[in-house]
Amino acid sequence: MPEKASQISTNVFENCSSLLSVSIPDGIRNLPSSLLTGCVNLKEFTFTKSITTITGNYFEDCVNLSKVNYYG
Repeated sequence: MPEKASQISTNVFENCSSLLSVSIPDGIRNLPSSLLTGCVNLKEFTFTKSITTITGNYFEDCVNLSKVNYYG
């Protein structure tokens, strides 16, 4: 994701089977629901303290997710 991003659209990565990792840049405050639903090959997710709201089913069907990093 671009370092200057300020928001993420709902379902932006939904069912993206080629996605292996996602790093949410500083400045993103809310993660939309179903952000990563169906990303069956996702292995790593990284986010920072700028996230103030987490609701929804972000990781539904992310069966290979093995690492979540929080930098706060």
